[in-house]
Formats: sequence, C-alpha cells, structure tokens
Amino acid sequence: MPTSRLRRTSRVLTALLVILSMLLQIGFQPAARAATSITLDFPMPAGFDRADLTAWATEFNNRNDLLSETIQEEIAAHPADFPGAEDLEPREFDGAFTVTATGLSVTIGADVHIGDLTWWEEVLMWVSVTAGGVVFRIVCVLTLVPVMANPNFAKGICAGLAVIISKGLILLITALKHGPSDDWHFWERALAALVLEAITAAVWDAWLGPWTAKSSWSSVFKTIGDGFDSVANTVSRWWGSSAGFFRTLAGVVRGRGPGTTASTVERAMELGWMPRTTALRVMPLGDSITHGVGGDPGGVGYRARLWDLLQDDTSTLDFVGSVDSGQGHIADTDHEGHPRWRISQIDRLAAECAINRHRPNVVVLHIGTNDLANDEGADTAHLRLGTLVRSITDLSPLTTVILSSLVPAKDQTDNSLIAMYNSRLPALVTLLRTEGRRVRLVGNGALGFTAADLADSLHPNNNGYRKMADAYHAAINAAMDEGLIMPALQGDDRPCTPAPANPAPPPPGPAPAGWNYVGRIASVAGASREQVRFADLNGDGRDDYLLVGEQGQVRAWINNRAGQGGGWNHIGEIATGAAPRHQVRFADLNGDGRDDYLVVGDQGQVSMWLNTGTGDAVGWASQGVVATGVGATRDQVRFADVDVDGRDDYLVVDDQGRVRAWLNQFTPGGGAWSYRGEIASGVGATRDQVRFHDLDGDGDDDYLVVDGQGYFRAWLNNVGGNRPWIYQGAVAGGVGVGGAGLAMADIDGNGRDDFLTVDDAGEVAAWLNDRYGRPDPWDRQGQIASTEAPREQVRFADLNGDGRDDYLLVGDQGQVQAWLNVREADRVGWDHRGEVASGSGPRDRIRFADLNGDNRDDYLVVGDQGQVDAWFNSGAGDAVAWSGKGRLASGAAPRDQIRFADVDGDNRDDYLVVDDQGRVRFWRNIGTGDGVSWSSQGEIASGVGAAGSTVTFADVDGDRRDDYLVVGDYGQLRAWINNRGGSGPAWLAAGEIAAGVGAVRSRVGLAEINGDRRADYLVHDDLGGVKAWFNNGASASTGSPMPDDPQPPSPGDLPLCVANRCW
Repeated sequence: MPTSRLRRTSRVLTALLVILSMLLQIGFQPAARAATSITLDFPMPAGFDRADLTAWATEFNNRNDLLSETIQEEIAAHPADFPGAEDLEPREFDGAFTVTATGLSVTIGADVHIGDLTWWEEVLMWVSVTAGGVVFRIVCVLTLVPVMANPNFAKGICAGLAVIISKGLILLITALKHGPSDDWHFWERALAALVLEAITAAVWDAWLGPWTAKSSWSSVFKTIGDGFDSVANTVSRWWGSSAGFFRTLAGVVRGRGPGTTASTVERAMELGWMPRTTALRVMPLGDSITHGVGGDPGGVGYRARLWDLLQDDTSTLDFVGSVDSGQGHIADTDHEGHPRWRISQIDRLAAECAINRHRPNVVVLHIGTNDLANDEGADTAHLRLGTLVRSITDLSPLTTVILSSLVPAKDQTDNSLIAMYNSRLPALVTLLRTEGRRVRLVGNGALGFTAADLADSLHPNNNGYRKMADAYHAAINAAMDEGLIMPALQGDDRPCTPAPANPAPPPPGPAPAGWNYVGRIASVAGASREQVRFADLNGDGRDDYLLVGEQGQVRAWINNRAGQGGGWNHIGEIATGAAPRHQVRFADLNGDGRDDYLVVGDQGQVSMWLNTGTGDAVGWASQGVVATGVGATRDQVRFADVDVDGRDDYLVVDDQGRVRAWLNQFTPGGGAWSYRGEIASGVGATRDQVRFHDLDGDGDDDYLVVDGQGYFRAWLNNVGGNRPWIYQGAVAGGVGVGGAGLAMADIDGNGRDDFLTVDDAGEVAAWLNDRYGRPDPWDRQGQIASTEAPREQVRFADLNGDGRDDYLLVGDQGQVQAWLNVREADRVGWDHRGEVASGSGPRDRIRFADLNGDNRDDYLVVGDQGQVDAWFNSGAGDAVAWSGKGRLASGAAPRDQIRFADVDGDNRDDYLVVDDQGRVRFWRNIGTGDGVSWSSQGEIASGVGAAGSTVTFADVDGDRRDDYLVVGDYGQLRAWINNRGGSGPAWLAAGEIAAGVGAVRSRVGLAEINGDRRADYLVHDDLGGVKAWFNNGASASTGSPMPDDPQPPSPGDLPLCVANRCW
C-alpha cells in the first residue's frame, strides 16, 4: 500500500540496518599480530561471489601506494553533506584486503602502538567505512537476486545503497570526532540526519518498499543491537571509552525498536532541522455527539466552533473523515461521527480504513455513550477504548489522540455508568502514555458540563458543544506547545477493503466493453472462493461481502463504497448457521431491501429467517418453511426478481435452461406464491450455465449464460412485453478467468450489477457496470434552503399556485412562516413572506393539500381518527389568505394512515387510507368549485409487501396523477406508476427509480421545486437545511433494445450456479 514519506524512511532505515547488522554481528574480529598491526576479519554469508570479491580486493590494494590514499579517493567520490559533517581526511596508513575461504580480511600496519587511541580509532573507522560498504553490497546482492527477475537490476540497486551506507558511516565518524560518545540524544540526531538526508522516496518507490513489505523484521532491532554490542566488546579490550559509542548505538536501536524513526524526527524538530508543525489534519471521531446531533445550526456540534478556534493557531487546517455533513454551517464538513455506533464499531473503522486513509496528526475522540446507554459491557468499556486507542496509534504512531471524557446524561442510570467510565480514563491514559503513545485526556473538569448543557437525554445543546470545542481547543494547543503533534503524513487514498491488497493492473486479455475496472476490492485472509457470497444486508442498495462457513455460519463486511471509493466495515459473525453451506441462499423475500437467510432442502423446500436488522445491524426472525417445493431439486432452484416488485421470486431452471416461475406474494401476514408458468424456453445452455442478475438497473433480473471461455451472454428481462427476453450478445468476459471464478453483484449501489472475479483465496476484483449506464435521472442541485430550524418544522406546499412548492416552517401550534419559491436564473431562490398562518392545531396534525382544485394548497388539520378540518387558501397572486370551511371529512382511519394525493388527475387531492401492510383505500374528491365531497372507491392497491409507514404518493412522471412510492431505509425509491384508467394494470411497476444518497428514510422527502410537474428528491438535515435532486425523468424505462437474438451455439459445461447473487 502507498504510505507516507516518514514511514518510507523508517522502513528504509530498518532494511539498511538489518543488512549492516549482518556484518556487525559477525564483526570486527581482530587478532593482534604485533603491537603495530591489527587484522580484522569480515565473514561473508554462504554463496558470495569469491572471484568477484578477489578482483575488487586486488584492484583496491594496487590502486595507490598506500591503502589510506585509495580510501580517501572513495570518500571524495561520495562526500558527506549531512548537518554537522566536515571534510575529513584519514591519517596515512597502509594495509591490504585479502579474500579468505570464509570472507574478507584486512590487515592494517603502522609504526604506532596499539594504545594510541586517537590514531587507531580513526584508522579503524575509515577501514570500517570501506569494508562496510563492500560487505553490505555483497549481502544485499545475495538477498535480492533470488527474489528479483533481473539480477543486474538487483546489483545496481545494491551498489547505490552501498553508497548510502558509506555516507551514513562517515556521518557517524564525524559525530564520534566532534560529539560526546556517550550522549544518547547525539546519536539519535545522527540517525535522524541519516534518515532525513540520505534516503529518498525514489529508492523506496522503485524497489525497497515492495521488497521489505514481503519480509518479517520482528527480531531486527535486537539483532542490530547485538551487532553493535559485539563491536563494543571487541574495541573495549584496548579502548573502553570508545566502546561506549557502540553500546550507545546498541541502546538506541534495541531500546526504541520500530519507534526509532519517530524519535529521530522528534529530535530533528527539537534541533530546528524540521520546524514544529502548525499544520493540523484533525479527525473528529466518535458517535452522534461527534456528528453534532442536538446542536444548532446545521447539526455540526462542536466541530464548527473548534474549526474557528483552530484557524488562528494553524498555518493550514483540514478536518478529515468519510462522513460529510453540516454544509453551509462549517467550512470543512468532513468527520467520522457515526450516530449509534459503539466503541468496537469505531475500532473496526479505524483499523480497516479511516486512519490509514486519512493519516490525521490529531484525532479528537469522544466514544462510549452508546455502549453504556445500551448496556453493552459497561464494566469493560474502558478496556475496549484502550484497544481502540492502541489500534489508532499502532497504525499511526505519530498521531496524537485527544481523548475526551463522556458528557453526562439526564438519565440517572446512564449517568452513573458514564461517571464510572470517566473515572477509569485517567489510569487508562497514564498506561497508554507509558507505552509511548501520544494520548492526552480532556477530563470532566475541563469540559465543565452540567445538565443545563444537554439538549435531550444524551446530546449536548449549543452551550454544551461550545464547552466541548473550547476544551478540545485548549488540549490541542497544549499538545502543540508541548511539541507532541507531528507533521501529518500522506494518506492512502485507495478504496478500503477487509484486507487491502496491492493494486494491480487489469488481468490480461481484452477488457469487457462498457465495464470500468477498479482493481481488487476485497480480500480476507483464510477465505476461499467457496465461502464468498454477496448480499445486501442493510438495505442500502450495495451488496455486502460475506463468508459462509461449512455449517452455514456467516461473517460479514458491510459495503461502504461510494462510487469508486469507500471500503468495507467488518461487523463480525452475523449468523451462527442453520444448515450446511451448499444449502444456504440469500434473497429478499419480503421486499424491504434487505436480503434474508434461506435454507433450501434437497426437494426445493425453503426455510426462511427474515432479516429484521436496522441500520447496519443484522437480526434474524425465523419464518419456518415458506415454500414446500414444487418437485424440483435444490440444484434447480434460483431466486430472482422477475416482475419488478422488489421481492425475489422462486424459479426452477431445468437441464436445458428452461425457467418456470412462482411469483412472490409475500406480505407481513405471511408468504404465498403465484405460479406464472414457463417464462423462458432456454437458449441451448445447460442449467449450470444460467444465472440471473439485473444488468440494466430496471429492477428486474435478466437472464445470463456463462460459457467455458469465461464470457457472459445476456438477455434483458422484458417479461410481459411482446418480446419477453431481449438478446444483448456477449456483454462481459475475456479477463482470463473461467466461469467458476466469475460473479456479479451491485458494488456501487447504482442498481446495476457489476462484473467480478473471485479467485481461489476469495479475493475479489471488480469492473463497474457502465455498459447500461443511463443519463442521470436525478440532477443534483446541492443545498437549496437553510433556516436553522428543526427538521420536523419543515414542510413544502404550493401557496401561490405557480406550480412550485414553497418552503414552510410549521410551529408547535400550527403557525406557519413561508418563503415563496422564486426562480433566480438557474437557481432556486426564496422570498420570505413572514408568518402566513397563526395556527389552528398542534404541528403533527397539520397537512397541506389542494382540495378545491385552484392549484393553491389549503391548510388542513387532521384529527386522531382521520377527521379533516380545512381552511381554503383564498389569496391572490403572492398573497396568502385563509377561508375557514369547517369539517370536510369525518375520518376513516387513524391519522398516521391518512394521505392526500391526486389519484385521478382532476387537480383535486383525494383522501387515502394506507394500512400497515401498504394496502390503499380511496375516497375520490368529486367536489366542484369550493365544494368538497367524497366518493368511496374501495381498495385500489393491495400493497407490495412494504410497511404502510414507508408508502407515500407523488407524481414522478409528470402526468398529473400521483404515483405509489415506497421509501427504503436509506432513501431508495421504488415506484409503481399510476395507470388507473389506462390499459393494463392500475399500477405499473417501475422498480427502483432512486438509489438514495446515503440519507435515512426520515430525512427524505419529495416536492415539486422546479415547476416541471415531476416531484423532486429532497434530503433534510437536522436544522432546516435542504438538498435537492431535480427529477429528470426517473420513472422512464430503459433505452431501445439491441437486435434480435441469433440462435446461439451450445456452450460447454460450467460449475453450478445456485440462487440469486450466489455461485
């Protein structure tokens, strides 16, 4: 993976010292021949090139009259240019290098007695420089040649690195001559200079990074330290004071281990070689309090004030994280605040993606409230917090963690648990600091919280968030003054995966046309192809990565991808298993967007566990046997949605690829299947070659055949039309992978299944589906309104009859402020009209609908049993006035089941009742003029398996008749177009017309903003802010089909494919 420059230099230094330690560990074995000569032996590793070394020794010995002259030439060729280095010249001496049976030997002779410290110390140092470079080069070549395709390239690299080693040793000689040999910090500075000046990113990027990534260095630093001790023991026989130099080096390296580079950078900053950083990359990390729930304006919590405070203290400031919220209220909206998340979930996020991706130099961490409020191991929560902090600092040792005590709660039980948790934090932080981790605590006293600082039972109000920002600002400033905060390192901006793999080019062979290769997207150690499945567990429209064990147990990674970015969030084991793996399937039988856990028996019978989770959580509710079988074997059974109702149907594929279908009629009251008969007659392919996937994003699964050469041919689903299957030819393949390794799943959430390869180890590569890309049906407008009012006050209604909905705020007692929708060139503008209604009932009873057909929405108050009192909008132009009409409906159901929508297209909204199963009863508004009367039409929609609370009505196709819509958990829209009075069904399934933008259902709305008669898609923030996506024809069908299918040849056999999204 790409890493920061600092991490590069750390690993480069590690690699160099490892190889140097091989000579030091054996090293400097002197044997005194006489008082005026010393011989040093340098044993070589087995396999060294003796002839090459002999040639080098001969040339070196014969180049000049004195050995010292040749060494001086070598030094001059590569002068030292480090801070503090001087032009040093070795004393004159003579000697010779000799190649022995076991390595290299050098004998130095002179008329100087061995007790003359200064002379011999310098001579031996210069000989060490020369021999060290040679031995390093030989060891390096022996190490690299076996693992590199080009031996000459390996030798060239080693030659260059030998120069770096020589310069480093010259630096140490300089330090020895001019600095105190027993000064620990002096030698740290020496190592820092070597790292900062000698090692370049080019060396790492070209070779050393990939090489060292494949090596294990767990005992490296002990080995290096042992090597320096060996040298110290040798020279201490004569020069005990000089031996301290080598023992100091041994202590630095062995004592600090992998933290050496970090300490050298710190020392370099202290010396002024690197300035103290005033550039901050801050990650606000935590739960809903970090997100800003309860705060005003914009729901940004402490982040906005902290940003403003830090602006004055920093040269550059960057907030980082995968969450983007608070637009219009803070300059940098990035953070990692995840409502309802617990410590363990944040730990997984940090370990798998967030820290490596963003590399903050400051993390502001407030987490643990949800563990305590939900009784998730309160006694051990502080231990999980310690694990989280270690995860962060292990991944990024130079990151400073500002750890916050938890703010109090109003509930006394919760508050006692929070107090216990907070009381354990000082000891935890002390322990973490003794481990060398950069952690500082913001305690209760610094926060200064009281109950008056809370907006609700758990979340701060504006004053509470102000106190948090002030305390965090003070802690960050103190850490900067302390010199604790290091420069931010370069992050890894590639997609996160369960176990990231190195990027790789596309496999050989022609790239499939219309598919965008994004590389390897998922890999988990110990996985196999047989375990890998894809299923949408959380209903966000993106398939998640699953590993299914032999007994059906399931581990899951939630898909957090956004376009080509994002990654995976490991949520652990989500199912303990109910049957052997080959019986397990995943399919959405109840139409809620979440795939359910199925077990298919030998005779095709199906047992179901309904996915009842919320958010990213997964839960299961046993439904027992939901299909008794139809005489087919398990291998013949598939699950796919062939009729665009969002519910997977039961299919039987015979040996010739013919398909019979039982349509899914599942409702909350129970399951049922409706036999449709044969829907596909086969194309000459065998059962095991047939698969079902939605290629074109129209909501129904298409018929695919994979052949022996690894190509998919496709027939688009047009069941019910004149041509039920529309041939597309070969649509994907040619990547050098056979059918067993091919798969499809919707990775990016655009409704179109993407092309995947899965290797034997379960590693997945992806090509995103652009082949069936359509013009974007939703045109993003960004934020169109913001009033800093709570979200529950915001409504949209057309008050002046211009065809564009206006922005309203409804107060607690029904009073209304209005901003009229006025177009300003290509933008949405608002004209504030002040209070236009004084209120006639509590806010939750207020509705707006046009009952008299004058294009102006009227003010309605809906009672507990659905009774309706009305004030007609009698204004003219942009003026708004109200005329009381009294009670217009006596009520037919509880208020939360009442909807107003124009079903028949007469410009008057009708009265609808939507029950818990999504069934709709209809009272048509048949009034004239200002009169209103109702005509019961009975049940007009039987439901589609979605809960009534998820059903809404809006005109998405511009025909003036409101359509039946279901809003998913994450804002997806599925539509049934109103065809009442037309030929065919009264409601035409259009499938998913909006994939959602990551907002949950409660934040999603529909209103007509731009006046084109089609309802636009809106997302509300916590405080009145609204983003809009204009409807560009989202309900339209796919484009023209491709030419008719020629009779295809019969492909060869391929491995079995069983079930939707399974292989």
